[in-house]
Amino acid sequence: MREHFTREIDSLQKLLLEMSVSAGVSIVKALDAMREKDSEAAKDVIENDSGIDLMEVKIEEECLKIIALYQPVAKDLRTIVAVLKINAELERIADFASTIARRALDISGIEEKIAEEIDFAEMLKLVYANFQKAMGSFIERDCIAALNVIRADDEVDKMHRENFAKITNLIIKYPNFTSYYLDCLSISKSLERICDISTNISENLIYLEQGKIIRHSHL
Repeated sequence: MREHFTREIDSLQKLLLEMSVSAGVSIVKALDAMREKDSEAAKDVIENDSGIDLMEVKIEEECLKIIALYQPVAKDLRTIVAVLKINAELERIADFASTIARRALDISGIEEKIAEEIDFAEMLKLVYANFQKAMGSFIERDCIAALNVIRADDEVDKMHRENFAKITNLIIKYPNFTSYYLDCLSISKSLERICDISTNISENLIYLEQGKIIRHSHL
């Protein structure tokens, strides 16, 4: 019985990692579409979102099946709960990537030369690195790495606040490009939320390994 359960868990975690790869690709591709004003790439991200939705449903169904068949307790049960929560978080990341892609579609339709474009390269680099570290901490069951992800969230929050202030000033300076800057503000907020989700994933790993719920605590 234990051997079957272990195989089921391994298969479940493999599905979760496949989903995380798809979500990560969507983040990068959406920002590339925005930067290159590539409407086709943006549409690909939006279309891929439905595939990630299906993956989320499949993983949830597998989790519920394992609970029904094996009635896990203690750490085994925490593993299933953590997978269920991370599964939902990854689906939300894909939703935010789709939001960025929709804003990229808007931007690709702008024919005028933008007065001052917003560069998200550094923010994307940090957000994507945190996402990878969060999933890596889950794979390796590394609580120290998970804590580092949680602590790094403040830097992304700071970037978003700076973007908000900068974009507000640019809207005043170039009111004819208001729609572009509002799209950029939406992109910045989506990246900030993706980083928040990476924090949530890391908190779930700590719950899995230590049985502690650290959400809302001050680390």
